[in-house]
Amino acid sequence: MNIKRLIQMAILIMYKICLDCIYKYFISTSFYYNGFKNDFNLERYLFFWVVFSLFLPMITSLYYKSENLSRAVVLVFILINFIPALTLYSFMPQNVLFVTCFLLYWVFLLIFIRIIPTIYLPKVDSVLSEKLIFIATIFFSLFIIFLSGRYAGFRLNFNLLNVYELRDEIRNIELPLIFTYLFSAAKVVIPILSIYFYSIKKYGIAIGLFIIQFLSFSVDGSKSTLFSIVLTYIIYFFVKRIKISTFSIIIFISSVFSFLEVIVMRTNFLVNFFIRRAMFLPNLLNIYYFDFFGQNPKDFFRQGLLGRIGIDSPYNMSIPNLIGLHYFNAETMLANNGLFSDAYYNLGIGGIVIMPLLIILTLKVLDGCTVGIEFKILIGAVITVAYTFISSSFFTVLLTHGLLLTGVVLWLIPKNRKEKL
Repeated sequence: MNIKRLIQMAILIMYKICLDCIYKYFISTSFYYNGFKNDFNLERYLFFWVVFSLFLPMITSLYYKSENLSRAVVLVFILINFIPALTLYSFMPQNVLFVTCFLLYWVFLLIFIRIIPTIYLPKVDSVLSEKLIFIATIFFSLFIIFLSGRYAGFRLNFNLLNVYELRDEIRNIELPLIFTYLFSAAKVVIPILSIYFYSIKKYGIAIGLFIIQFLSFSVDGSKSTLFSIVLTYIIYFFVKRIKISTFSIIIFISSVFSFLEVIVMRTNFLVNFFIRRAMFLPNLLNIYYFDFFGQNPKDFFRQGLLGRIGIDSPYNMSIPNLIGLHYFNAETMLANNGLFSDAYYNLGIGGIVIMPLLIILTLKVLDGCTVGIEFKILIGAVITVAYTFISSSFFTVLLTHGLLLTGVVLWLIPKNRKEKL
């Protein structure tokens, strides 16, 4: 085993230790009322460390070969969702069936990312692609300006603490379905277009798109909308050579800063907004989804894809609202969750094989759309695609969050060089 791989493993081990400390000393003490318990058991704690050790070689294998979107997205899944889950379940006892299904889900995901090849698409003429990308840029910019003016009065929101108020406000408006789809697609596409234009030295367009993205954030308060473009530019400017392993370094450093913030500053902004909400809460929801749908009928996409063709769900309220009501006593709470929760509540145990396969096939198509694009330009896409899959159902990501349209835009971006993945 070479020294680079040992260093990468060491970073992941330190990251896991940092998460363990944050959960034990901060999350379980400050947010126990949200369901984050500390029922420490040494045998269980050691078991999940053994699991982590067994997964390490598969995780670090993602760092090798060419940098591409699918491997980067899966690594973000691992860093933001899987490793925090091992920490959470170390401190909260779970039944054997849940743990087995959860771990098998990730085994299949990591197997499929290794064995399924890139799905290539026909090439687009470079002159035509330049024209189409410019048209797409104008279209999405004008759409966001219209949406901001029509529904948010061109507001500029600089407050991260009122985002749920903005989200409820825009949800109550009930945007037309086509607007919802275009809005979701625009929030993914604009960071990609912005950094693309910056990379070809069209700085005015790049800055204009940055402002457009801030308008998008100000409409519905979606933090991922703002963070995706900010992180894209931070990484683009400050990391000279971006590799897939860069993500693990950045997230590890972020966890260390989160820990130090509580110790030194006596505040918990990063722990609350980043560690708790983005990492531990989705894994707490995994427990709740598994518990509820272990006792009640699976949905089989009847609130999603099949519901669009008239097949009714057995539930008379949305599943995220149902989980919010049942486990948080808050009917208006949207307990959205993706990945493992999506697989189990729609397909049961069969979902732990089928859904990882569908996700990897989708990511491999995106790889085919991005052949020849500099990896730095894809950072925003990696962050947003990973976040939407973590927080939403598979077909919701495709049909509502604009992933299909995002793929088209990525396919149309002029390619500067030929590259084999």
